[in-house]
Amino acid sequence: MSMQWYIIHTYSGFEKKVKESLESRVAAFSLQDKIGRVLIPTEDVVEVRGGKKVVASRMSYPGYVLVEMDLDENTWHIVRNTPRVTGFVGSATAPPPLSESEVDAIINRVHTPQDRPKPKVVYERNEFQRHGRRDRQRPQPAQGFGHDFRALHAG
Repeated sequence: MSMQWYIIHTYSGFEKKVKESLESRVAAFSLQDKIGRVLIPTEDVVEVRGGKKVVASRMSYPGYVLVEMDLDENTWHIVRNTPRVTGFVGSATAPPPLSESEVDAIINRVHTPQDRPKPKVVYERNEFQRHGRRDRQRPQPAQGFGHDFRALHAG
């Protein structure tokens, strides 16, 4: 049976650790012929830091890692029991492999540099721009309900 791609779910923020752990487990159990590439889908985004544009890499699918493998009971257990892996996407015991078109779309998105990296939108908290001035007013709670809640709870 040939290797196919599967998606595993991980703790968010631990994708790199999962990749490293899985690669070391593959080497420790001599499964290089059964488990191939481990891929973390990322994309380049443009961020503004200190007034300068910086191209940074961010996860396309946080909490998910792609694994190329020949799925059998042994490889399923090796991947599933890797620290910080919560399971396979799909059926718990017999996960479906990705189709060729899905794999191509994800891998080409990861490995093909974009002409223009996606801009990262940063919102600042409690700052709104209206008519050229900063406005920090917020609507009052319970406004428009027709009841004076303070009078009800004044006791």
